[in-house]
Amino acid sequence: MTPRVRHSVIVTRVMFALTLCVTLTAFAVLSASATTSSSPFNQPVSVAIGGSHVWVTNGSGLNLVTELSATSGTVTRSLKFHVATGWLTGPGCIAVDGPHVWVTNAGYNGVVELNANNASVIRIVTNRGDRFDGPYAIAATGPHLWIANQSGNSVTELNASNGSLVRVITAHADHLNFPSALSVAGGHLWVVDSAAAANSITELNASTGSLVRVIHFSRFATLLATSAVAVADSHVWVTTLHSVVELNNSTGSVIHIIKARVDAFNQPGGIAVSSYHVWVTNFSSVTELNASTGSLVRVIKAASDELHYPQEIVVSGNNIWVTDNTSNTVTELNASTGSLVRIIG
Repeated sequence: MTPRVRHSVIVTRVMFALTLCVTLTAFAVLSASATTSSSPFNQPVSVAIGGSHVWVTNGSGLNLVTELSATSGTVTRSLKFHVATGWLTGPGCIAVDGPHVWVTNAGYNGVVELNANNASVIRIVTNRGDRFDGPYAIAATGPHLWIANQSGNSVTELNASNGSLVRVITAHADHLNFPSALSVAGGHLWVVDSAAAANSITELNASTGSLVRVIHFSRFATLLATSAVAVADSHVWVTTLHSVVELNNSTGSVIHIIKARVDAFNQPGGIAVSSYHVWVTNFSSVTELNASTGSLVRVIKAASDELHYPQEIVVSGNNIWVTDNTSNTVTELNASTGSLVRIIG
């Protein structure tokens, strides 16, 4: 099927061998209280929701992971991490599944598991056999945990219950080249390969780690710089430099290429989907699409929304949470109307 490019009449940016886990005897939470600075965030990047908790990683400062109340938006605690052998630096992406919270740490080449109820450290996984090398994106579902190693051009799969190694996916045929985003659904693991030489997305069997297919976007002249992926129902959504691509989750075929000028795509990065809606973060706005048709619902860019350089976006129920790297804030929006609920930070 020839993909349809959506234009307007005007013509026209969710993540284990011998196991050696550093436990609480060698790992300490230096601070578990709300920060006293003007903002609880310092270049917030990744955001995840679990139950009544919102978790945010910060890209700068003293290795902060900030926990918020999903109900009130108030800061529950800000965590600063230290291990006996030195600082645990570079918190990257975060994933939540039930009572577990996992945070990738590129600076320490490891993954930290927290208790979602009290933020206590369960374990830190830094085993050589896991082959962590610039771990960043992370995805969790049931017994599985996947981590994309940007520098290692690989994906590490762990057992979510004990942190043990399942496998390291690094076959040449998988074309993993600076993997930067992950999404899993329906037995499929989708990996965005962001290197300019790749410009592709790899589909893997989530049960076996075997290759299903590699979809090369370079065959479409206008699809450059793949950056994020999200899956809902039978649809896979991928952001590129100035567009969003919709794929069939079963076949990998391109359904739509959405790039109308009115969609206001400007270096789209983060993406979140539900059964009926798709939200995409841009350089200074959030674009909402109809998931059934790909048509524009609205562009959210009011000055009061504090969307200067929005990064990651997540949706839960009727709430959308957006991290903003420049304003050091998290913006909460109403998923039904796009209206502002609150600015945190």
